[in-house]
Amino acid sequence: TLVRIGAEAVPSLVYQLAHQRADVRQWAAVMLGELGPTAKEAIPPLQDALKDQDATVRDAARRALEKVDPPHR
Repeated sequence: TLVRIGAEAVPSLVYQLAHQRADVRQWAAVMLGELGPTAKEAIPPLQDALKDQDATVRDAARRALEKVDPPHR
């Protein structure tokens, strides 16, 4: 559903990147990646998530950045 919403979902997903629970942060990063280039405004928060204390969040953020900003690889 969020992917169908598109760019309008980005602010809510970015907000979730700061959630207390790692699984929620991971899910938000995955969903931002699914939005692809539509989620360009999420690049700085995803870059911050690369420093998350949880490895699954860092991995999800890295994968999301590859989809949101392919030259970023």
